[in-house]
Amino acid sequence: MFFVRQQEENVELVTVLAWFIWGRRNKCHFNEPSLPPEKLYEAAAALLAEFQGRTEAKPGRKKIQPQRWTPPEQGVYKANYDGAYFVEEEKVGIGVVIRNELGQVMGSLAKKIEMPSTVEVLEALAARRAMIFMEELGLRQAIFEGDSELVVKALVGDVSVRSSIGHIVKDCKSLMGLFQTCTFSHVRRQSNGAAHALARRARNSSPLSVWMESVPPDISYLVYVNVTS
Repeated sequence: MFFVRQQEENVELVTVLAWFIWGRRNKCHFNEPSLPPEKLYEAAAALLAEFQGRTEAKPGRKKIQPQRWTPPEQGVYKANYDGAYFVEEEKVGIGVVIRNELGQVMGSLAKKIEMPSTVEVLEALAARRAMIFMEELGLRQAIFEGDSELVVKALVGDVSVRSSIGHIVKDCKSLMGLFQTCTFSHVRRQSNGAAHALARRARNSSPLSVWMESVPPDISYLVYVNVTS
């Protein structure tokens, strides 16, 4: 049994490593920064260990199946957004990454702002920034994905302007008119890893950092490892 499990883990590691190699090949092709070859195995092993730790079943609970990032239809662009708290600094980070149907990055950003009153406000601000970024890139057919179910429900339904996120949701709905198609969907954190890493990266970045057709080299593996085949 141990041998079988070890074989399965080896296959998973090879799969993750293959994604790293594929991602590095694409980066080199477009003359973009990428992880050095000697770092690929270490990064793949670390990511797999973190991923397995997050999806490990708790006693008495049904194991949650991993959820992967799903490409949009051809001609449509998907923006993943997320927020991260830096409590000791009383700041937060917003991360956004936009990809096409091939999983190729159109643009990404990390922004540091003052700490809002609630997590929901932060997630709503991240959604609004994703919409603005998509419009700035001139992309008019859009899907926006976030891991706050409450915020996504507010964006696709009705919300009182008196709620903590009401005024932000109202802004988002006004921005919808800038797009030919515009939808919102909720995803688990597992498939939102690149956006979350960008949000955390804002801690050590300038107030706003933008990468065109790329993400920072140290988190590039997150873009490729969790894409469905």
